[in-house]
Amino acid sequence: PAAGQVRVAIVVDATGLGAGAATVTCVVVAQGANGIVALNARAARLGSPAPTFNASGLLCSIDGAPLAPACGVVGPNGYEYWSYWAGGASWTYAPIGPASRSMQDGTVEGWRFLPGGAQLAPSTPPTFASLVS
Repeated sequence: PAAGQVRVAIVVDATGLGAGAATVTCVVVAQGANGIVALNARAARLGSPAPTFNASGLLCSIDGAPLAPACGVVGPNGYEYWSYWAGGASWTYAPIGPASRSMQDGTVEGWRFLPGGAQLAPSTPPTFASLVS
């Protein structure tokens, strides 16, 4: 990346929506940009629909899924939503939202759609080196 820019690996695991395997996309953003900027950069790079959020800031869709107006609904197995994870030595359920997370070189962002039930981390390795090698 150029001076002042950083590489971010973004994992999107939509298996809970019936999609195939999790995807990994590497984007370049300004150092210190937040997770929302990184997720928007992913959409732009892939030519996918931009992520959508509800009025409270809850992420409603990635790549247009789930279809609107589904956003944090309670399904037959519990609350359905895009869970947010921080990569590193292991996956950690993010204690803060993407607007509050600052991107540094080698940051790994994880998103996994949970159709209710147990909190599951993305199904890929959590380290930058293992995702982009």
